Amino acid sequence: ARPEWDVDLKAQRAGSPICEVALVPSQLDFGTVARGFRRTMTANLINTGSGDCSFHSALVNDCGSSFFGTSCADPNNTPQLNGTSQYYKITRTPPAVQNGLKPGQSYPIEVTFTPPDSAPIFGDEMTLYAGLLAVRIIDPYSGSTVPVLYPRPAAGGSAYPPNLRAKSGIAQLAVLPSEVDFGLTTVGCHSQTISVTAYNVG
Repeated sequence: ARPEWDVDLKAQRAGSPICEVALVPSQLDFGTVARGFRRTMTANLINTGSGDCSFHSALVNDCGSSFFGTSCADPNNTPQLNGTSQYYKITRTPPAVQNGLKPGQSYPIEVTFTPPDSAPIFGDEMTLYAGLLAVRIIDPYSGSTVPVLYPRPAAGGSAYPPNLRAKSGIAQLAVLPSEVDFGLTTVGCHSQTISVTAYNVG
């Protein structure tokens, strides 16, 4: 029907290839998680550069469980490969393949938050469980095999802002009515329909 079809093409000259990645979204907010339960959320590791990148590993550190905690220690000093967090755990990462992250590609990273079994000293409402999710990337164009850490520290300093946030709480459920009595039901017939409502009062 249309032997000629005009298609707009757009390109951008990149010069030398660059390995650059980003975590999207930049922050995961787990909300309030009831003690005895856990919640998993996903951040996408995206290659925003013009060259290939090699995923090395991911880590998650606790940044203090204080309402006033706003920065995290330098994760470059983390001895454990997966981080030192008590509450956050990485449950899924990209494959550690050389040059496996192509420009524009993204891979999911899953993080699970498990609140402590007991209530914090200052209470659930005042305690924020802040954490830092970071990834180690090997830049094949740098000539070095030392992994580069993302995200980078805050501008103008060495502090890392937390990108994981969660609170804990108590799971409480109220069910009304508390008892259901269908009474006497004739064979071949059905009883009346009774609605039971569950309320989250936690």
